[in-house]
Amino acid sequence: MSDNKPTFHHLNNSQSQRIFWLLEEFGIEYNLVLHTRNPPTDPTAPFQSPPALVAASPHGTAPLLITGPKDGNRAIPESLAIATYLIRTFDTGDRFGLRDGDWVRDEVITSMACTNLQRATGFIMMLDFGLIRNGEGPMGGVDGPELRMQLGNLDRKLVGGAEGGFFMGRGRGGRMWFWSFR
Repeated sequence: MSDNKPTFHHLNNSQSQRIFWLLEEFGIEYNLVLHTRNPPTDPTAPFQSPPALVAASPHGTAPLLITGPKDGNRAIPESLAIATYLIRTFDTGDRFGLRDGDWVRDEVITSMACTNLQRATGFIMMLDFGLIRNGEGPMGGVDGPELRMQLGNLDRKLVGGAEGGFFMGRGRGGRMWFWSFR
């Protein structure tokens, strides 16, 4: 594995924290590059990625994984893309069920987290921050029914899924880690 050691770029206070868990779960040896967000006083990009990360990443953000030489030293941005690469490359025991399990179900559930549920929880956050108000009007009442519907969809996935208590049954599924960081 050391001859194909990836390099992981981590930015403080970012989604890159998720990737540490997978790297450690698989016992992957990796090089670590730490980045610190620009200070709030930065005149052009307060709280944003520092220039070194912007230069290293195709998106200018973290997380960023540079694969090892065997995989072409490829830059992979974005949590889900990195997780998929790590699971498909290093999960030789199929602990996450992407080889022998129902990988389509896993993708559907992950997509729910990234789309519908994220939109519903976004409305709740906007209410909490006072950016919108619940009540009459085009946005009124959206938070409750939408969130209840999405949580109901997740509940049906758990109840109607394989036995075991996880979305993928007894196993965690490829993206269980993703939900824990929502």
